[in-house]
Amino acid sequence: MDREQKLFLMLLGDFLNERESVLPEAGYDWETLHLYGMKHNLCGIVYEQLRHVLPEPFLSRFRSDYLAELVRCRHRKSVTGEMTAVLEENGMEFFYVKGDVVGRLYTNPVLRSMSDVDVMVRREALPMLHERLLETGFECTEQGISVWSYQKEGVAFEVHSALIRSAHREDDAVAQAMGRCWEHVRDGELDWSFHMLYLLLHLRKHFRVRGVGFRQFLDIAFVAKRCALDWAQIRRELEELGLWNFALKVFGLCEHWFDCSVFPQRTEPDEDFFRQATEFIIQNGVFGYGNEENKDNEIVNTGRSEGLFGLFLHALAVLFPGYRDMCETERYSFLEGKPVLLPLAWVYRIVYLIREGKLREVFSGLSQLKGKARKRREIYAQWEL
Repeated sequence: MDREQKLFLMLLGDFLNERESVLPEAGYDWETLHLYGMKHNLCGIVYEQLRHVLPEPFLSRFRSDYLAELVRCRHRKSVTGEMTAVLEENGMEFFYVKGDVVGRLYTNPVLRSMSDVDVMVRREALPMLHERLLETGFECTEQGISVWSYQKEGVAFEVHSALIRSAHREDDAVAQAMGRCWEHVRDGELDWSFHMLYLLLHLRKHFRVRGVGFRQFLDIAFVAKRCALDWAQIRRELEELGLWNFALKVFGLCEHWFDCSVFPQRTEPDEDFFRQATEFIIQNGVFGYGNEENKDNEIVNTGRSEGLFGLFLHALAVLFPGYRDMCETERYSFLEGKPVLLPLAWVYRIVYLIREGKLREVFSGLSQLKGKARKRREIYAQWEL
């Protein structure tokens, strides 16, 4: 790790442990530190810990990030209150998960940044809830299989009818385990032991899709440090899923990154794994969007690296990307909130690639497919996935 990476992780650990941060040395590259904060949506925490020593113009820059997070948090809280009111007034069972709930454990809850608010409801309640939300001024932006997305006044919500959906066969057991979530709801809130289980399985899901960032690990550290957990239950569930060793890796990294020694058991990371894991997460950003190589995860997850048929499937996926991937490209921004137009966008994409002579570029990576898949499998193995 370079000096700025060590400082960044030290600040997160100090924030977790409610310690005042003291710079170990002088001469830091504040631009690089700000870049890390921006990539992981943790600039507010950096400002909280270093406001007494940051030089200008970086003090003003970090303060601006902090104040922006404060404004977003207050506005998000107000609109979330409207969502809660709709749910309660219509007698619906629900509970919030992830950032909105875990943020309450943070030393300063304002500093738990989030791009959306996640709420879980019964599947059969979705149609009625949809009507009520539209009547209350919420806009539906997407209706997926298990997640319906809404926004109001710039605040995004994901309304889940399943905490984790099975996208591949190996996810079936995980989805079934999460399907028992309602058994662990007390007074409208998911108990913390099951929430920890969910955070670990959600981490695993993002690891196998687009990647993970330090904020997800910090959430796990806060829950472990601030909540009374049934570790025997958590271990039993994870062992049944074959993911206990993965959890031990996560606990070991949290202890080393954030000085968080509250886990009942963890795997001591060897020097090479610790260095590689730290660099990997640093480059990822919040959900892996800062690391283009994470797109190779899908090759391994779907088995598209195996044989000619696998190659054919991958070629189809390259030519016809999914709705979310298409929306991320400005050229196809007209798709946002209109998934029914996806086939039209695919036609537009093919025509564009042919007209610009880029079709060959699209397939240029196919010859490297096996090498990419091998590299991702090695990473999975290191993490006990």
